[in-house]
Amino acid sequence: MEPVAEKSYTWTQTVDSITITIPMRRVAASKVDVYLSETYIKVNATSIKLVVVLDLFKAIQYRSPKNRTQMHDDGLELYLQKAESEEWPQLCYAGPKEELRKRREESIAREKQEEEERAQKTEKAKRGMGDEAYKAYADSADAQRKQIQAKKAEEKTKAEQDVYETLEKLETASEVQRPLVAQVRSSASQDIFADGDIRLASTVVAPAKVREQAIHKIGFTEKKYPLLAARETQLKEPPLPKAAMQAMDKQGEPLSFEEKNPLWLKEKGDNFFNNNDFVSALNAYTKSLEGDSGFLKCYLNRATCYLKVRAYKNCIQDCDKIEELLGKQKKDDDAEFYEKMAMRAYVKKAAALCWMGQIDEALKYYEKALEFNSRMSEAEADTLKNDIARIKMRSESSKKKEEADKLLMDAKLLEALEAYKAIPNHANEYIYANMSLAYLKLGSYEQCIECVEKALLIVRSFQKDTYSFEPDHKLEVKLLLRRGKSFDALKRYKEAKSDLDFCVMYEPGNAEAVGLLKVVQQNLNTQILKETKEAGQKLQAEKKFAEALEKYEQCLKVTKREVSLDNISIYINKIGCLLSLGKHDKAIQDSEAAIRLIPVSYTHLRAHETPEHLVCRLLLEKKKKKKK
Repeated sequence: MEPVAEKSYTWTQTVDSITITIPMRRVAASKVDVYLSETYIKVNATSIKLVVVLDLFKAIQYRSPKNRTQMHDDGLELYLQKAESEEWPQLCYAGPKEELRKRREESIAREKQEEEERAQKTEKAKRGMGDEAYKAYADSADAQRKQIQAKKAEEKTKAEQDVYETLEKLETASEVQRPLVAQVRSSASQDIFADGDIRLASTVVAPAKVREQAIHKIGFTEKKYPLLAARETQLKEPPLPKAAMQAMDKQGEPLSFEEKNPLWLKEKGDNFFNNNDFVSALNAYTKSLEGDSGFLKCYLNRATCYLKVRAYKNCIQDCDKIEELLGKQKKDDDAEFYEKMAMRAYVKKAAALCWMGQIDEALKYYEKALEFNSRMSEAEADTLKNDIARIKMRSESSKKKEEADKLLMDAKLLEALEAYKAIPNHANEYIYANMSLAYLKLGSYEQCIECVEKALLIVRSFQKDTYSFEPDHKLEVKLLLRRGKSFDALKRYKEAKSDLDFCVMYEPGNAEAVGLLKVVQQNLNTQILKETKEAGQKLQAEKKFAEALEKYEQCLKVTKREVSLDNISIYINKIGCLLSLGKHDKAIQDSEAAIRLIPVSYTHLRAHETPEHLVCRLLLEKKKKKKK
């Protein structure tokens, strides 16, 4: 793993959350592994050999349902909730390596412990649910059994009561003696319906009357489609006629009435728009207009969508279509509605023209929209007037910017900077970009970085509010390249590499960025090698040989064990640590590896032999004798 991947990210924060963006290009989400714990994050994209390890400044809620991981045009975005609501001064915790390692191990251990506890609780809950389910089933079966027994007893009592009442009626009708009834009531051994009761009932009860004949008319629901066969069940929809079968979706299924209804499709597009799904909203509005080509509100909403996805020409076409349709309408019927539609269409067209750089033309349409101020609320009118004032100021600043640009092109750098600063409203991403170029040429790298950061803040705030099918990162690449050069000049190689990584991701064919990235990578490796080697030598002097070995191994990973004197010196120090630890076999292996790196004579090596080298040589000779 190359250590340069550690800083390839950008981040922002709120009081409650952090957002980390890691640049990745042409990487599927399924090929990226993300591990989260309280204070430790590791992202591994094996397809591009990228590993990002972050030791967070403070804890996060790594199991929060609000956390999300998404792939965007800029790369992988991690949105994470903080454990405590507060601002962080920095994303990563800075401290000694041992402290970082201990902190990381504790975070991973807590995560594993919580996972085990959750698994145990889940298993316990499953067992508890099984016991409770069995108990509930037994209680339910017992209750049902008691209910059935009570029902049987109730029916038996009711049947006996009905028999007694019938016998009393029969006794009154046929003058049957009461002792017989009393005998029947007092007899506990007789059945409810004895033979005598049946004979008695058959002699007294009159036969039922025969019902009279009648004619009843049965009405049927009228068939929706008279020429189609009736349905066999009400659960199935009737087959559609041939005319309806002509409207089919992409999967060959017939479209429903709602899917062809322009109003329903427009409302569907509104829902997509409110959820920031502008592409789906555009599709819904387009389908709606296929059903009703004169739907003014749908044209207006689609124009708004085009603004959001930076399709400014399409936005202008829809606004022109609204203006054309309004010219054909009789405005006397609903003058207020048509005037509001015209006003909004002018505003959207003016906004599109502004983004296309046609500021003077845009001001004309803003002035046209302002003519309908009687149809606006006071707040809307004030907002429009403020926008017009800002655009006029932008127009004036653009003209003065052109004068400053000429000075910059003539290499009059100091005069150009003064001209840019003299512009009244110079909070403009292009002005900041040109100022950064002037500072870079003057060698004022800190001021260059400051201007680049101001310009990027404006550019990225605009990119968050809009979405483009083909994102344009030309200005952003120029800014990042200038900041990368400044970082390189200040020997801040990690930050320089991070900016250049983004440049190459946005424009892989940018030869200047690719070439500078290689140089920065070499400088970064040299810097890391020097720092790591010095740390290893310090640990070795303190007789912390195991820790020193790790540092030397990191050095060899950076240099990739290439043929160089630096590698030889690293091997020598490493061999000394191995000998001090009594690992003679490993010392022999590293001695052989070191000897293979330099094509010099054995006698020359003996001339520069140190005590450690002498031990290694003797061990090697002893090993050769054993082989013979």
